[in-house]
Amino acid sequence: MFAAGVAALGMAGSVFAQYTPRSTEGGTLSQNLSVYSDDFYWAGYIANAAVTNLGGLAVLKGGKFSEVADHSEWLVSVTDGDSDGLETITVSDNGGSGWLEIKTNNKAADDVEIQKNGEAFAVTSTRDLWFETKIAIDDVDQDNVVVGLTVADTDVLGSLGNDFMLFHFNQNTNVFKWAKNGTIETNTAVTTWTDSGATVGGNAKTLSFFVDGSESDIFVYVDNVLIASNKGSTNVPNDEALSPVYGIRTIDTGADSLWIDYLEIRQTR
Repeated sequence: MFAAGVAALGMAGSVFAQYTPRSTEGGTLSQNLSVYSDDFYWAGYIANAAVTNLGGLAVLKGGKFSEVADHSEWLVSVTDGDSDGLETITVSDNGGSGWLEIKTNNKAADDVEIQKNGEAFAVTSTRDLWFETKIAIDDVDQDNVVVGLTVADTDVLGSLGNDFMLFHFNQNTNVFKWAKNGTIETNTAVTTWTDSGATVGGNAKTLSFFVDGSESDIFVYVDNVLIASNKGSTNVPNDEALSPVYGIRTIDTGADSLWIDYLEIRQTR
């Protein structure tokens, strides 16, 4: 369903430039592709259902990220062993091109997950899907991280869920996993990562995957290099719509950060 080597779409050097759906021939991008992107130039995190008074009406305080369901663009789920509310989601002051920092609290097993409200992304027999993001991880061998697409789920780090396609980092073991109706498959290609530490986006890598819906083929990339593929998988989640998710859990007792530069998802209409 895709044509390789066509660079009509996508940023230079991006995996998007490697595949172009045939349906775009003679058409326009907006007619044939649905595109969602975020360069994370603003944040705003509401940790609870705080309200403000607006003309006598109690209104929830707004932000891009909120622990209040369906209140903001992204739903936030938090584990805070100390209940002191020190986790943060902010745009970094010194990160050019917009770096979002998701920072956990400082007790072992504290975590923060963000998932975009609305399951708007789907793979079907007539629909392909591209996913690309760029991230850095604070303390690779002491963090558990998930990045990808999943059904609505407030504890992806805990159980991964029933339907998803995502990168899973577990204390420096990096694998790509996908599942349909609870049956999980894993591609065990391992990529070496280096800590970002406190450096905004330090040692970042680009993570991408492409799914050919008609063939149920998955192609996985790190820094735009193909590291794994699976053709004709029966467990591509093609009967559920999905939503992007990012999550980080600290294993030790230090507060750790997941840095996100950008996210772009494309799907054929």
